[in-house]
Amino acid sequence: MNNKCPKCNAPLQENAQFCPHCMTVLAEKKSIEKPKRKIRSKKKVLLGAFAFILVTAIVISGVFITVNTRKHTPICSFEQFKAATPLVSERLEAEELWDSKGFIDVKSFKDENIIQYTTETQLDDAFLSVFFYNKGEEVYAYICDVAPEDFDNAEKLIKCIAISVCNNYFEDIDNVFDNEKVYPKETLEAPFRKGFTDLLRRTEQYNSDIETGARISTRYIEMSDGDYLITYCITERVLNNETLYDLALEIEKA
Repeated sequence: MNNKCPKCNAPLQENAQFCPHCMTVLAEKKSIEKPKRKIRSKKKVLLGAFAFILVTAIVISGVFITVNTRKHTPICSFEQFKAATPLVSERLEAEELWDSKGFIDVKSFKDENIIQYTTETQLDDAFLSVFFYNKGEEVYAYICDVAPEDFDNAEKLIKCIAISVCNNYFEDIDNVFDNEKVYPKETLEAPFRKGFTDLLRRTEQYNSDIETGARISTRYIEMSDGDYLITYCITERVLNNETLYDLALEIEKA
């Protein structure tokens, strides 16, 4: 398989559908659609997959092999992600917002099979983390403690992460993120039930604000290109008339 762009000869991820360097489209563009099902938390997904695989294995062993292989195929390895972020960042003109080449491993959660990575950003007091579950089978990211004046730039970084992980040329991803009239975000009435809040609870400021009575609301949008399911969430925390935002991203297979 040729993993180089036919136009600029830049290295490509396996099965790449566009070149993130020169933007040559290598496959037919895909439109983002509203997924038919809600994205569930990781625990529910794993339990459901296990039950399905177990029953299928008893009935048809061949199907078990197929499903099991797909389940454990990464969406994106960290190495692929780290190679893609500088190119995507340049295309989206986000080079000055973060060190897109400087992602480092900061912590491993062995009992959850998760590795946390981070890099420096130019957003005041905000910090970014990207979590790779099972070597990239699922990917989570968040940017916490974002001031209102930094919100647009934080959203641009979330967009860079989504494109880098999925390695897909979503023809309307800008509209999904930026056009609230066409792609309105839904209100999440119980924000603590979503999987991404489990990650936010690891942060000191988030927990402190909850304990001191901050008002918290969450809006989210789910999208899919047929291969991936993506949930983008925005949490707003208001405490003592001051507002902070948390931007979170969940990416798993469709």
